[in-house]
Amino acid sequence: MKPQHKITEIALRSWCISEYNLVNSFLIEGDTTAALIDTGCGIGDIASVVKSLTDKPVVILLTHNHFDHNGGIYHFPQSQ
Repeated sequence: MKPQHKITEIALRSWCISEYNLVNSFLIEGDTTAALIDTGCGIGDIASVVKSLTDKPVVILLTHNHFDHNGGIYHFPQSQ
C-alpha cells in the first residue's frame, strides 16, 4: 500500500507533509506549540502524522477555504 503522506524536514522543527503528492501542508514546531498550515484534502489521517512529529498542542492555520487546504480539518475536532 502506498503511504498516504510523505514527510520532508525542510528546516529545524519544520516539515512539509505531502498528501499523495497532491497537496502540501506544513508543520512548524515552536517551543510551546506547533502550527499546522493547511490540513490537506482529508484523504489520509494527517492528525496521526502530526502526532508522530510533535507532542505539543497544535494550532491550525488555513491559508484559504478550498477543499485541498481545509479537507483534513475534521481530523482536528478540538480546532473547529
